[in-house]
Amino acid sequence: IAHWIQELKIYPYTKQHPKGLRYIVMRKSKTTGDILVVLVTTGRGFFYEQLAEKIIEAHRSITGVVLHCNNQQGNAIFERDENGLIPSIRLEGKPTIEEEINGVRYEIGPGDFFQINPYIAERLHADVLKASEQFSGYPMVDLYCGVGFFTLGLAKKHGWAYGIEGISSAISRAKRSADSNELIAEFHSGDVADEMDRLKRKLGESSPCIVVDPARRGLEEGVVEEILDLNPAGIIYVSC
Repeated sequence: IAHWIQELKIYPYTKQHPKGLRYIVMRKSKTTGDILVVLVTTGRGFFYEQLAEKIIEAHRSITGVVLHCNNQQGNAIFERDENGLIPSIRLEGKPTIEEEINGVRYEIGPGDFFQINPYIAERLHADVLKASEQFSGYPMVDLYCGVGFFTLGLAKKHGWAYGIEGISSAISRAKRSADSNELIAEFHSGDVADEMDRLKRKLGESSPCIVVDPARRGLEEGVVEEILDLNPAGIIYVSC
C-alpha cells in the first residue's frame, strides 16, 4: 500500500501540509478472515478510488475499502458529525465485517469501537457475563455499549438488555446484530450523561445491574452520581 501511495502521488497529512492521507486502518475478523480497510483522509479524490481498486485486488481476504474524511486538527483518527455518525463512503466491496464472540455475532463498521484483540475480547466478554450472574433477575444496562459487545451477551444470558452509545452508526449496527441473533435488546444513541434521565424513566423503580466500559478518560463528570441515583443492584466496571 505504501508503494501504491507513492506511485499515485498521494500526499500524507502533516502539520506543514494539512491535506491528504491521514491514516490507513485495517481490521480483520478472526471469525471470517475478512479484512476491512479504511482510508482516513482530509477530503475526496479520484486517486483514493484508484488506491481502493489496487487494495481490493491485492488479496482475497480484503473484502471492503471505505473512505472517512476527517478535517479536524489533532490526532483523533475518526471524526463524528453533529448527529453522532462517523460518516464513511464505500469505495470497494463491503462496508462492514462480522465477528463472533462466545456465540454472538456482531456487525462492525468503520470507526466502531470493538475490542482490538478478539481472543482477549472472548475472555473479557465471558468474565463480564460471569460477574453478571449474581444479579440475575435485575434489568441489565450497558453504558458506552459501542456495537453492543456486552449488551448482546447480557441479553442472551438474561433475556433483555439496554445499551447507550454516543456514536449513532454503531447503534444502528447493534440493532441489526440484535435482530440477526434473535435477541431482545434495546439501544439508544446519545451521550451517556445526557441519556440518564431517559434511562431512569425506562427503569422506573427497578434496580439495574450496570456495565460501564468508558474511554480512557473514564466516566464523565456527573455520571457517577447519576448511576448511584438509579440505586443499582451492581456495577461492573471495565477499564479501558
